[in-house]
Amino acid sequence: MNNKKTPLDQFEDAFIDSVLNMSESELDEELREMELDPEAAITRTKAAIAQGIIKANKANFARTRSQLADAKARLASSSKLGDRSGAVARFEKLKTGDPDLSNRMMMAARKGKGLSENDVEAILEDLDDLEKLEKGDDGK
Repeated sequence: MNNKKTPLDQFEDAFIDSVLNMSESELDEELREMELDPEAAITRTKAAIAQGIIKANKANFARTRSQLADAKARLASSSKLGDRSGAVARFEKLKTGDPDLSNRMMMAARKGKGLSENDVEAILEDLDDLEKLEKGDDGK
């Protein structure tokens, strides 16, 4: 990477420094000499800064949204593409080992109306995650 500044970059830096180092009265005088209203210049400058902040925030939001979508896709693909036989077997073992477990899960999940397909899928995903943790596989 080339860190050397061109003469134009050096001029720009010097110009910015000179403006930043001016007192308020010097800056007002400079603007009036250029036939500009200092208050209008301040208003336009604040508006430009606000627009820049909005633009940067929108870009950050879009990048974050994209990262979230990527993370969700990775999680969904890792849990749905994996072999569920171990999780299913574990779930069945849990149900048969405790005859009241099935009833308690139904009561908790649906107030006595039974487990839905989504409920079972969520339980299987949880069991699959537990199995991965036990094996030391964090999915990465």
